[in-house]
Parts: sequence; C-alpha cells; structure tokens
Amino acid sequence: MFLCLVLVMVALAGCGNSAAPAASDPAKETGGWVPTKNVTIVVQAGAGGGSDIFARKFAEIATAKGLSPKPIVVENRPGGGGAVAYNYVGKQQHGDPHYLTIVVTPFLTTPLQGMAEVDYTKFEAIARMGVDNSNGLLVPAKSQFNTIEEFIDYAKANPLKLNLGGGNIGSADSIMTQVLEEGTGIKLNYVAFGGGGETVTAALGGHVDAIWGNLAETKDYVDNGDLKLLATISSERLSLTPDTPTFIEKGYPEVDYPMFRGFAAPGGIPEEAIAYWEDVCKQVYDSPEWQEGYLKANVISPGFMGHAEFSQELEEQNEFHAKVLKALGLIK
Repeated sequence: MFLCLVLVMVALAGCGNSAAPAASDPAKETGGWVPTKNVTIVVQAGAGGGSDIFARKFAEIATAKGLSPKPIVVENRPGGGGAVAYNYVGKQQHGDPHYLTIVVTPFLTTPLQGMAEVDYTKFEAIARMGVDNSNGLLVPAKSQFNTIEEFIDYAKANPLKLNLGGGNIGSADSIMTQVLEEGTGIKLNYVAFGGGGETVTAALGGHVDAIWGNLAETKDYVDNGDLKLLATISSERLSLTPDTPTFIEKGYPEVDYPMFRGFAAPGGIPEEAIAYWEDVCKQVYDSPEWQEGYLKANVISPGFMGHAEFSQELEEQNEFHAKVLKALGLIK
C-alpha cells in the first residue's frame, strides 16, 4: 500500500512538472551559477531619468518571472558624468557578479575624457537591450525653416550663424551635432544648456534656432504646434513620427547616431555568471512586458545583442566616440 502511494505521488509530481514554465531556469541553461545575495543594479544617474526607468523595468520583469533567486534592487549613484557609478562597480566591486551597471553613452565618453578611473575594458558586457534613436532636429514654431533641406542649405551658406541648443559639451546632443556637421558639411554654433528642460525652453522662447529633442519627451510640443520637427537622426522613420524623414533618406547616410542601452558587470567575474546574466537579459528582452512596456512605451528600437556581440560593439563604439571627442576638443 505504501509503495503504491509513493508511486502515485511520484507520478503526480511528474505530471505537475510537465507543464511549461513561464520562464526557463537560467542556472540550468548556463552551468549552475546563481546569485547568492541581493543583486544590485547601479544606475549612473538620478531617479526618474531614462537610465533609472530602464533599470527598474528590467528588475520588475526579472523579478515577476522569477529569474533571480535573490532580490534585484536598483541603486542610484549619480555624479561625475557617470564616473561615481562606474568607479564603484568597475573598481570596488571587481569580480562580484551580483552587481550590474547601465551601459549608455557616458559609459564610454566619461572614461575617454579622463573623468573615471575605469573604462569599458574593466567590465564584462552582458547584453544590449535596445537602441535609442528617437532624437530629432526641432526648430521653433516661428522658424523660417519648414524642411531639413532648407535648414541645411541656409547653414551651408551661412557658417556658424545658426545656434543649435543641446546638453553640455560631450553629451549625446553635442556628439549628434558633430555627426551632423561632418555628415552634411555645415558649421553650427553649439549652445550648451544644463539639461533637456532648459534646451526646450530656449527653443520655445526663440532663443536658439534649433535643438535636439528626444521625441518621447518633445512630441507633445510638435503636436501642439510649438515646435517643428524637421528630421530624425535614425536609421529609418520612427513609428511615433511616420511622416518625418530621416537624414539618411534625405541623402546624408553618415548622419545617424544610434545610442545603445544595455548592461555590464564588473570585470573578473566567472564565465558562468556572464552566461547567467546574458540568459536573464534575453528572457526579459523577449517578454511582451519588455517589448511593449519598455521598448514601445519609451520609443526605443529593438535590437538585442548578447555578450560576445555587445563586447565587439562597445570596442567599435569606443573608437568612434574617441574620434568625435577629439573633434570636439575634449580629448587629445
């Protein structure tokens, strides 16, 4: 009787395990390493910004799907253009796979400018989770320019006469301006502001001739007629603004600046840990919650890269940004 009961229990257990789980077990997929303490995602910027939203959405989805046996917490360490966070993770947490940090433009540009003690070679690239190419060139409502052709033609005929507003020198805005100048042969007077809000205010007041704007943040101004969107600096037209051309389709193939968003871990961690986090990232990326709740909701283009491919991408992007920063006079 006891033997029969045991067999029935085993059979029932087997039936219960036959149902497909919501997510696969990363440890089984990658050699057995799993977190043994809280996982910390260190964000290089303050709460509420793009990187913070990125990290918290990832943690939310990974937690909901049970992809980590330990809690995933988000810790903001802003300062020094990202240097505070990158020094903390890359130097102080070297070899500890329980730490991740955000890979965005400052991950490369801050060390290149000598502002951080560690550069990308002191980290292990884990995965790219999307590409932010939702920026566009906007002009005030009363601007004489209605097309990107008019803007470029005028700028060519009048070097340094047009004022283009953006973030501080070395920011993505200033890099996009350098890309625009090199790709079109124009010369603009770049006006640096403290943040996106100040830049938009300057454009609304007619204090600059044009600005770079993230369309997820500035589309309402376009819809209300306060700003005019001339072109997007993306590889193809954006679903958010399908009637707006790209610089590429207007004959400027070099005017493209896709900004990656991904994760890296401190250098010196085991291969099994790299594989574990790569698998977790892929499962989060493939989920409807990420595709709809993060990428689509924040106008981020899809584009997953695993460890090997993302590592190569960072090496190439570091070379590109070094060239641009030299042109901006920020490094020798």
